[in-house]
Amino acid sequence: VHFQRVPDAAAPPSTTAVGWLGAESGQEVGGRTATSRAKWITVIALGSGAVVAAALGLGFNIAAGDKANDAGRLHAEPGWTSSECFGAGGGSAPCMQLRSDVAANRQDWGISTASTIGAGVLAAAAAATWVWWKPKSAAVVARPSVGARSGGLVLDGQW
Repeated sequence: VHFQRVPDAAAPPSTTAVGWLGAESGQEVGGRTATSRAKWITVIALGSGAVVAAALGLGFNIAAGDKANDAGRLHAEPGWTSSECFGAGGGSAPCMQLRSDVAANRQDWGISTASTIGAGVLAAAAAATWVWWKPKSAAVVARPSVGARSGGLVLDGQW
């Protein structure tokens, strides 16, 4: 292994042409591949979280609609009025069922709303990550250097 500090000016092509190609492929491809992989993993994880949260919101939205329909069926029964649930008749089975359906409806709507908002936030974070994540340049790069009579390894970067 031969260590050599590369001068700032361009060297003659016969001593560093192969080494320079190796540095370009190693630095550009290797550095960007690691950063690109991390970027893709982050974007896919955030996007997957957004899809899961949206599905959860949709499921609770459907459940809330079902509970609203159940409460509506109680109101639609012949001879029954909601005024029966006040006072002494408040403990009857239909009144307790109505209170249970209304409470479940509110809870399901709340979870649905929170999940939908969470899905939007995760989707926005995935989009922002995709747009604004910039690859970092490597501080030190090791590259091969091949000349007419020598070969070695060059460490290049900011010192």
